[in-house]
Amino acid sequence: MRDYWGNTTAKGLFTGPVAEFPGSLGDQQAPWMHEVLKIMDVASLRSPLVRRTIETVNEGRLDDFMALFARDATVVDGPTYHGYEAIRTWAQRETFGVQMRIDVVQEKNTEGTTVEVNVTSTGGYSGPGTFSFTIRGHLMERLVIR
Repeated sequence: MRDYWGNTTAKGLFTGPVAEFPGSLGDQQAPWMHEVLKIMDVASLRSPLVRRTIETVNEGRLDDFMALFARDATVVDGPTYHGYEAIRTWAQRETFGVQMRIDVVQEKNTEGTTVEVNVTSTGGYSGPGTFSFTIRGHLMERLVIR
């Protein structure tokens, strides 16, 4: 596809309104163009708890995010954080303090409790990852981030 100025564009990198990235690639494609990211609509996620988790992070609502965890929950993000205070300190530093945005690429299991994501932030981690949720009742018991 060509843009207004005649440059070749990569179409379909993100879904929703399709983003087009102009460049002068001619007939050559960059290697990353072979792996087109399709971002899921968060509202379509099968697990209500996973959906609320992604929404609270993307909307910057730390207190609402923390309300999704059991009091004795664990987060594994390299190091392990156990309990409400440890998780809150981790979340403030690693997620909300760097204005993280999570885009879900795909659900990896039928329950929707393991999701492949693409993360962007200002000053924190940005890139691909996998979030695996263990749910007890209506709360998060364990979150493993890889």
